[in-house]
Amino acid sequence: MNQTEPRTEGGTYRRLVVIAATHAINDGAGMALIPLIPLLVSEFRLDTVQVGLLTATTSLAAAVLQMPASLVADHTGRRRTLLAAGLFLIALCYALYGIASGYAMLLALGLLLGIAGCAYHPSAMAIVAEQFSRARKGFFLSVHAAGANLGMALIPFVVGWSAHQWGWRVALGLMVVPTVLVAVLTLLSFREQRSTQVSLRGSLADVRSQVLRNPRLLVLGAVAGAHGAAYAGILPFLPLFLQQTYGWGTDALGLGQFILSGTGFLAQPLIGHLADRVGRLRVMALATLLVAILTALIPTLRIEWLVYPIFACLGVALFGIWPLMAATVTDFADRETISSAVGLNFTVGTLCSALAPPLSGALIMATSLSIGLYWGPALFLVALGFVLILMTLTRNRNRFSTAVGYPG
Repeated sequence: MNQTEPRTEGGTYRRLVVIAATHAINDGAGMALIPLIPLLVSEFRLDTVQVGLLTATTSLAAAVLQMPASLVADHTGRRRTLLAAGLFLIALCYALYGIASGYAMLLALGLLLGIAGCAYHPSAMAIVAEQFSRARKGFFLSVHAAGANLGMALIPFVVGWSAHQWGWRVALGLMVVPTVLVAVLTLLSFREQRSTQVSLRGSLADVRSQVLRNPRLLVLGAVAGAHGAAYAGILPFLPLFLQQTYGWGTDALGLGQFILSGTGFLAQPLIGHLADRVGRLRVMALATLLVAILTALIPTLRIEWLVYPIFACLGVALFGIWPLMAATVTDFADRETISSAVGLNFTVGTLCSALAPPLSGALIMATSLSIGLYWGPALFLVALGFVLILMTLTRNRNRFSTAVGYPG
């Protein structure tokens, strides 16, 4: 047993709740502005490119710093400290949004939010992979991923409803308290891992040989990149489409995000169980195809009563993909470079997520809002192509069949 692993089953589940809560706060913070976009557009007179840049700055900061943060996590073993520091910084961002007086400050806070989250996924997934039972890693990673969906469901819903009642600045300020609470629980619930015994140069050599030269990890990075660009490229503009097409306000938009992420939260453990039985990559391919179809339906059908059911189905398929990618990455990676392998995957994903919103915003300006939303389904089909390539690589490498759950 790892020295940091809990001694009792109850201790395991208490710590699992805490690590899932950190994921809820971290990923929910990235969704907090989504139901507020119509208000920000009105107050600061933003165009679609500027809206895209609001989310792009966060993703860009995370993309640039994620690999260095991953290397620090692997080399020092101070993953708990990195997690807690990021959460405290998110709380500071929430507080500063309350005094934001212009678009430049919104961009600066988006940048700070990206810095706050840059170390989260590499550190947290390494903690789950190493400090919980490895025999049940798929289950624990699914619960951890479900925490993200819970945050992405509840935080936009609470922020959207609060903004409807008291204004968007107060709504964001209210999020300081739960964020600080979870940061403190993180410090109390986990111990630091022992630092690596090799030099920094040795750690860099391990990353180069074990991560950057691993073809399966590189293809998984391409899947994450296409997936991230597809999702991030349409996410900021869905609220504008729903507002302009159906007249939705912040409360209705928050409810839509709640349904989208909430169904993902409920379905992720079931999808993880299904993937263990029939193969992770098969489930990933099917889910990606379904996401492409559903995202194409939103601007095509334009039937208001179908939006919430489409969001519910979309949440199941869309968020079911993420823990499958995470589990596959940790299976392919060596123990000494887990954080760096996860960091590579999220670096590619967040970099593409950063580039996508301004590019799709420019496409919308050149065409129309409804046409620009087809950016999403097109890139989800690209992601599907990479998944099929990965399935071929896996089929040809029988020694990796068990690791990825593909029934050889």
